[in-house]
Amino acid sequence: MKVQKKILEILPEILREVRKDFENDESIREFFQTEDELKKVISVEESVLSEYLKQTLDEELTEDQCITIYRNIGIPYPFTIKFLKSVKKRLILKLKNGNEGEIVIGVDNFIDELMNKISKMYLKKDAHKLRSLKENRFKNYLLFKHHIKWAEKVIDAVEKDNIKDFPIIPASKCEFSKVMEYPEALMVCIDVNLCNHLHQLHNMLHTTSNTFYRFYVNEEFAQAYVMFKDFVDVAQKFFLTLKDLYHITYADLEGSFFNLVEALTYSDKKQIITLIDIKGLKQLNSLYGEKVLNEVLDETEKNLKELVNPENTLIIRGISANFYMLNLNIGEEEYKALLEKINEALPKEYPKGDSLIKLEFIKAGFELDSLIKYTKDELIRIMLHIKEKAKQTEDLTYTVFTQEEKENIRNWINQRYLNISFIEKKFKEKEIEPVFQPIVSVETKQIYGVETLARIKDGKKLISAGLFIDTIYEINKIVEMDIIVLDKIREKMNILEALDLELFINASPRSLENKEYRKCLEEFAKEFGRTNVVIEITEQEAFKNIQILKEFHKNSNLRFAIDDFGTGYTALKMISELAMENIVSVLKIDGEIIKMLEESKEVEAIVEIISNMCKVLEIKSLAEYVENLIISQKLEKLGIDLAQGYFLGKPMKAEELLTLNIDDVFSV
Repeated sequence: MKVQKKILEILPEILREVRKDFENDESIREFFQTEDELKKVISVEESVLSEYLKQTLDEELTEDQCITIYRNIGIPYPFTIKFLKSVKKRLILKLKNGNEGEIVIGVDNFIDELMNKISKMYLKKDAHKLRSLKENRFKNYLLFKHHIKWAEKVIDAVEKDNIKDFPIIPASKCEFSKVMEYPEALMVCIDVNLCNHLHQLHNMLHTTSNTFYRFYVNEEFAQAYVMFKDFVDVAQKFFLTLKDLYHITYADLEGSFFNLVEALTYSDKKQIITLIDIKGLKQLNSLYGEKVLNEVLDETEKNLKELVNPENTLIIRGISANFYMLNLNIGEEEYKALLEKINEALPKEYPKGDSLIKLEFIKAGFELDSLIKYTKDELIRIMLHIKEKAKQTEDLTYTVFTQEEKENIRNWINQRYLNISFIEKKFKEKEIEPVFQPIVSVETKQIYGVETLARIKDGKKLISAGLFIDTIYEINKIVEMDIIVLDKIREKMNILEALDLELFINASPRSLENKEYRKCLEEFAKEFGRTNVVIEITEQEAFKNIQILKEFHKNSNLRFAIDDFGTGYTALKMISELAMENIVSVLKIDGEIIKMLEESKEVEAIVEIISNMCKVLEIKSLAEYVENLIISQKLEKLGIDLAQGYFLGKPMKAEELLTLNIDDVFSV
């Protein structure tokens, strides 16, 4: 009581001094459009503080009363706090100069308590801002749902001052990391850089939330308010990033779906794609109209999504088909049981006025061959091809699971889309483009080199070598292709030289036997720097053409990498001989071995033996098919030198290499 009275006694003088300071403070003036506006705000602060002090003279002012006084003044929090701090500073100086030091501590505590109450009031006032984050069309989608519910719990805890219900969850324990492995999340966050950015925002979200909680629970509301503002800022960035990712994904949902499937062909995930189509859709559309058919599709989509497990299944509305479904890592029996449930859940009829629309659905399923890297266009063609087969069955269902069935599909693709005339046309127009896949040092986590891979251009699509290489050999175009690849790499020479990396180039034995190719390669090596060029040849081809390798090395001094080591043609004596003669500098462990590394102790022992052998021979070991962090960590433990795989970087254009940051891969 004594403190409040003394403050009121000298307050008018203090307020005049503070007003003068504020009116001349350029850092404050810039927040107001006019001088009159600044003066008005200062007057409000003065009157509110005076009112607060008068009320506390009669009785202890409750928190609710404090909130009532300050809630509606409409002044930014930083201004209010700065004003009160300036008043406190002036009060303490005045009291010290007046030899009234015995109540200085009381004044300090009194103003601090007021600022603490005001900070809590502003917290409650601003908490509602988080509610607006969920107002978007994607609020019920997978990546939004969990954190919207979590954010609402944060808001409720603050607004109701019920901190025991505050959701304290570290980022590492949040289900978000688990959900990010669901197929919908993989589709939405397919870009590794955006995905890393989202993970960083997620970590910051939980860190700022939990730090805010610690301040709040200790009733340090001024610090809590500052941290809450940081939390809201991070939350807005987090939800805005999610919103943008969903917008980008759903702008071309079918394209996004097949981009995911294409990307996952570089992983170890088993994939099954299902096409679900209404039979005779065009006729139904002409009979009943587009609006009615959209209602049917909306209801069907709702039923399908309620039926499936989002952990391993993704369903989308398509363009080339009514629906596409992706299943990850489920077996044939489980899939067929799911297909039966789907068949039962699909509507058989739909009411239209007094009549019923009879509906039949075509179901076409395809388990992807893990040995083939499919593109979007190829997959759509395959699904439409299988759909035609499904239409010929009694139950309108056709699935492809056996290796023989998959081989038939592959042959069909080759015959229809990669025939001889197609290949010859592309070679004539030199529509071949190299892409480059990063090779990373396991120890330093830095890019060591890149492997050059040939692609045939078909419009904007690049067709992988796995689908056209047999045809190229058959029509004797392999040497021509290898020469074109060298010329195309030369066009990107300025980028590759700037990166200063080892360049791994695939060459066929036929090319190494060809004088024209050897001459082109020799000239290329001089331009690029022969110490930075490594020629890749498979283990089988190397042992069949050992003399060619020796002769070529003798004439060119270029080194070789033995690819697919460990696939069954191993000759350790031959490898040793080539290494001792400095012909082979890199041994690439076959991807089929590395795929099993995560689960097999026997394979782990084999890889360790290969690693030790390479160290003895003083050549580098390189593991292909590195598709996740666990495999990468195992390779480091086993002493493997280099790694290559989709986890570290997919094949990309030379220009994309400039933006690649391997550090981001290991930061999540």
